[in-house]
Amino acid sequence: AEAVGDERAQIGRALVVDTLFNAWNTLRRNVVKGAIDDMMREHPGALGRALGAVNDNLIRYAQAALQRGAAGIFLSVPASTEFVSRDQYERFMRPYDLALLEAIRGRGTLHVLHAHGNHIFFDQMIDYPVQALSWADRDSGPTLGEARRRTDLALMGGISQGRFAYESAAHIRGQIRGGGRAGAHVCPG
Repeated sequence: AEAVGDERAQIGRALVVDTLFNAWNTLRRNVVKGAIDDMMREHPGALGRALGAVNDNLIRYAQAALQRGAAGIFLSVPASTEFVSRDQYERFMRPYDLALLEAIRGRGTLHVLHAHGNHIFFDQMIDYPVQALSWADRDSGPTLGEARRRTDLALMGGISQGRFAYESAAHIRGQIRGGGRAGAHVCPG
C-alpha cells in the first residue's frame, strides 16, 4: 500500500533520472580512450582492477543521487558488437553493471538500462535489475514487439534516434502511430 501511495504522490510531477555511463564506458571515454582494446587483450587483470575502482565511484555517486531525490538511474551500457565481443561484454561490462544496479536495488522508483549501439546483446541484458529498458529499436533492433515477447520490463523506444532533432512533427507522429508500440514508453532510443 505504501508503494501505491508513493506512486500517487508522483502524479503530476516530473521524475528526475540521473544518467550514468557504465564503468567500461566511463574509463574508455575519460581515461584510456582508444587503448581500451589493447587493455582488454593485453592487461585484463589491470583493466579489471581499474573498472572496479571506477564502478565503486559510480555506485557512490548513484547512491548519493538517489539519496538527494533522483527517482532513478539511467545507465548507459555500450553492450554492442561495435564496441566489444560477447566475451568481452561478459567479462568487462556485465559484472560491473550488475554490481552497480544491485547496490541501488530498492532505492529509487525508475532505473533504466539504456543499451547503446547498433548490434546490442539484448538477451543478455533483459535480466538486469531495472524497471525499464531503452535502446534504438528502430535503428538496431529488436523491434518493440519482438522485445515485448522476450521481457516484461517497461520498454522505451519507438522513435528513430538518428535524426530525431531534425525530423518533422508529422514524421514523429507517424513513428508513434507505427505498429508494435503497445506497452512502451515512446521516446527516441
